Amino acid sequence: MMKSIVAVMTAILFCRPTMPQAIAAADAKIVVERSAKLGIDPLLVVANVDRESRWQEWAINPKSGARGLGQVLPEYRPQCVGSASKSAACAEEKKKLLDGAYNLGVAIDALGAWQVFCKKKTGYWSEESILQAYQGLNVPKTNVWCGATVVSGKWTPTKLPAITRAVMQRRRALRLRLEAMGS
Repeated sequence: MMKSIVAVMTAILFCRPTMPQAIAAADAKIVVERSAKLGIDPLLVVANVDRESRWQEWAINPKSGARGLGQVLPEYRPQCVGSASKSAACAEEKKKLLDGAYNLGVAIDALGAWQVFCKKKTGYWSEESILQAYQGLNVPKTNVWCGATVVSGKWTPTKLPAITRAVMQRRRALRLRLEAMGS
């Protein structure tokens, strides 16, 4: 579902009303363009970022170290893998992850990477499956990948976890609010 930049900007401002409109407009442009390339609803991205950081680009999770709008884990960035975690390049990447536009692009690219992974691993992808993978809910020990497990030789969706349901409900609420405005 393609949304206009204005509608997505409005949705972002519903999530964080104090955000400067110029930043919301720039973020909306990134969301619309990149989500269109992936074939996913831009409101899913808005709802996911709202869940992850409440649209606060400076957010750092004190437990995991996840950073920025999409709460990206630095250790999964190429500049910070393994022994590179103490490098100047990793320190620079951590700083860049606190730039809203950069982090938003990285987070959307991660959704795209999970989309490819889920399709390859399970034979399909859905918005729910890529969200579950993004949210760190793959469980290799029990063969749960992208919200699915093998039952009788066939990949079968598992029950949606609360975190994924919350993002889907937030997207639905944003969509209804936009529709009520005529956007």
